[in-house]
Formats: sequence, C-alpha cells, structure tokens
Amino acid sequence: MYDASGMPMNMMTCDSYLWATPAWSGVRRHLRRVVGDLVRRYDLDGVHLDLVRYPGRGYSYDPFTPSFSSSAERAEWQREQVNAMVRDLSAVVRRTRPRAWVTAAVWGVYRNRWGWSGFTEGYSDYYQDSKRWLREGWVDAIMPMIYPAGPSENCPDTTVWTLDRFRVLVADFLADASGRYVFPGIHGGYACFRDVLDRIQAARALGARGVAIFAYGPLSRRGYWDELAAQAFPQPAPLPPLPRGSRK
Repeated sequence: MYDASGMPMNMMTCDSYLWATPAWSGVRRHLRRVVGDLVRRYDLDGVHLDLVRYPGRGYSYDPFTPSFSSSAERAEWQREQVNAMVRDLSAVVRRTRPRAWVTAAVWGVYRNRWGWSGFTEGYSDYYQDSKRWLREGWVDAIMPMIYPAGPSENCPDTTVWTLDRFRVLVADFLADASGRYVFPGIHGGYACFRDVLDRIQAARALGARGVAIFAYGPLSRRGYWDELAAQAFPQPAPLPPLPRGSRK
C-alpha cells in the first residue's frame, strides 16, 4: 500500500500491520494459492477472512492503481478490487471443499446512516462492501466487529459503543443478510460481564443465529469463562446449517 503522498508502507512507517494492495494481481494470486493449499491439504470446516479491506481513505496510491477524475470514482474502483479478492477466494474454497464455510470479519458500521460522531464506515472509509458479499453469496456469514478497540473500564460501558447502538447496528446488518448469517462481534474485555451478556442476549432477540466474541485473551484476562458457561451458554450452541440458495 502507498499513502496519498506516494510513500509505501514499511516497518518504519506502519506500527501495526503491513497491508498489501488488492489492485495488484500478484497479491490476489498469492492469496488464492495459499487458500487453495489449505483447503486441499487439510480437512477444514471453513475459511475465515479478516482485514479484507483498505487501511483507510488515504490508501492506496500504488503503481497498480490508476488515476481517477473524482474521489467517488476512485472509491468505487477500490471497492471492486476488494470484492474481486473475496469472490476469488470464495471460488477457490468451494471448488475444492464445497461444504466448507466462507466467513469474514467486517467493519462494525457498514454506513453511518444515523449521523453518529466518531464512527467510520466500512463502505466509504475502508472500501469494504460487506453487504454485497452476502447478497452475491460470496460468503456464508459475516461477523461485524461491533465493539471498540478497547472497551472502557466503565461498568456498564458508557462510551459511544452503547448497547442501544449495538442493537441498531446488528439490526442494520440483519436486514440485509440476504438469506445468510450475521454473527455479531462482541468484545470479551468489557469491565463487567453484564455488558457481554447483554449483547449476546440482544443479538439473539434480534434474530442472529450466533455471535463471535473477541477474543480469547480478553476473556481470559477478565476471567469470564465460568460466566459464559453458566449464563450465556448453559447448553451447547447448535451450529446452524449452511445457508441455502446460490453460493457463487
């Protein structure tokens, strides 16, 4: 990835991840080969995609991305590069292991239709059209990351990531599930377990068939395993069937 000034990411300029541009066919080809090798050699139940997006609006001004007359035209082109990568990886999985799931962790706000301050959008800020992935059947389920980077120590959480907003975002994704699954992402590191449990129960009440809790580390640090077993999952959670309909 290259930033708007034309500087490529490297270990000196990037303090977390190094991103690879989906505009380069070599990146997509390499990922297809890696995923293809995994599904051929291992009896996998599924392939889960993460960070399948651009790192932000300031990227990527790389040699493989053409110039555009408008920012809207550029954004649409970049979304299509990400779409093509998801579509290609999905096809690789399904050719070799048709009963394997294809899922993706996606940005927790698809489009900020409510005018909330302090929120970025998957669609416009990271060029990630996750609802289209469901609509086209490229993925069987998405896990929207509806949680802050680090939950506050307030109990209950009173940051902008409130329970009410969690409900709004889950409902927004579920409304466009296109016959596939939305497993809302819930942070496991809230200062009180009630925040975790409230979001699990809210997702169930809205019709979600499951949740994804991030992550093992925060749950362990908080010591929430017993509470999860006793209060959230007193019975084993059933695995829903693969969604019916076209899987392209």
